[in-house]
Amino acid sequence: MPEDSLLDEKIRNQWNSIKETIRKECGLSPIVYGTWIEPLIFEKYESETAYILIPHNNRMAIDYINKRFNAFFVVAISEVIGIDSLQVVYIISDDVANAITQEKRSEEHRIQQGARLKSKSTFDSFVVGDSNRFAYSAAVAVAEDPGNAYNPLFLYGGPGLGKTHLLQAIGNYILHNTPEKTVLYVTSEEFTNEVVDHIMKGIPEKLRDKYRNVDVLMVDDVQFIIGKNSTQLEFFHTFNSLYQEGKQIVLSSDRHPKEIENLDERIRSRFEMGLTSDIQTPDYETRMAILRRLQEGNPIKVDDNVLEYIATGVVSNVRELEGAFTKIVAYSRLNKLSHIGEEEAKIALRDDIGNTRARDIPAAKIIETVAEQYNVSVDALVSKKRSNDIVLPRQLSMYLIREYTDMTLEGIGKSLGGRDHSTVKSSIDRIEEMLSQDAELSRVIEVICIKLNLSKR
Repeated sequence: MPEDSLLDEKIRNQWNSIKETIRKECGLSPIVYGTWIEPLIFEKYESETAYILIPHNNRMAIDYINKRFNAFFVVAISEVIGIDSLQVVYIISDDVANAITQEKRSEEHRIQQGARLKSKSTFDSFVVGDSNRFAYSAAVAVAEDPGNAYNPLFLYGGPGLGKTHLLQAIGNYILHNTPEKTVLYVTSEEFTNEVVDHIMKGIPEKLRDKYRNVDVLMVDDVQFIIGKNSTQLEFFHTFNSLYQEGKQIVLSSDRHPKEIENLDERIRSRFEMGLTSDIQTPDYETRMAILRRLQEGNPIKVDDNVLEYIATGVVSNVRELEGAFTKIVAYSRLNKLSHIGEEEAKIALRDDIGNTRARDIPAAKIIETVAEQYNVSVDALVSKKRSNDIVLPRQLSMYLIREYTDMTLEGIGKSLGGRDHSTVKSSIDRIEEMLSQDAELSRVIEVICIKLNLSKR
């Protein structure tokens, strides 16, 4: 990321052009432009924030300009400096020193805390749906009462579903409401690198001082510490130290603790001491809510059918959903479009939508199709029966759900009569083993995939 001084200079040099862009995109008359936009002065860029001075000391003007033109300024300035996480703050002359000093102190506090949190990752900016409601509620409870509500809190699910957002939202909430607390967010890769570095330098006590003297420790993608003996041992002792002192621990992983292979049983048991919650793939309604949130404040008009097209075609995770929306906005800017319809969206997203990975296949549909193929009932597949004619199609259903949806093993087990994740995993392993030896089973899977309108992987 370029230094603040370089970005400050870029905005300063392009300030008149930025205001001219606002005039054109908003279609402002000379009187309106001369009253509200032309007098504005670029004051300063610092810590992902552009400060714009309103010279006539009118506090009412701040509210009007913020409400009417803020989205346009965010887009125009972002295009000039090339960053996505921009905030624009409007101030009058008396506020300049106070506003900048306050923001700087806040940023310095975050740096001192070593929190490394993104200011936009808050509970307010997290879209809640049926797929993540429980995890969201648990995260809020932890943020409101760290060390007491659920400790540890273990969030798991596939990539791009919002685990990192919730971890950082917890940290931001705690820092905002209890700034005296020490909050530390770190990825497992960073933790591992620090362990190795401190061991090589012979100063492990510095590492322990850093990690064992915090009020809240959040470790993202904790599954990556597995197989690294020194890291696992250091993490084990860090966990014990913090837990015994009543300090809050929040962890995320791509799978349930029981599914993490080669994990030290002492660590696994500690992961499960508090609350474990999964985050599922967002359903259609949640995907639409996310897209509508992205559309808020965007000066480019996006038709509703475009949002529906994206929500239907991109189903795997929130990150890809946001990426698709960003792509159509970028396409419209490059082609100087003031609005984008379905035809333009299909062109912009031709490489992202329409392939097998973006199909929303319900687990129930897969189970129904497998049952039909083997001439058994769906009720039999989800029952406790273990006869030979039921076990194979049940295992095959689990395998296909795992292959063609983003459901966790726990979710798959629930869809097939409430079986636990270890049963699901062993069933999937069994099918994979059979596929290497049984050509007939491979042919059956191909037939089922054709019925489901999928390409066999």
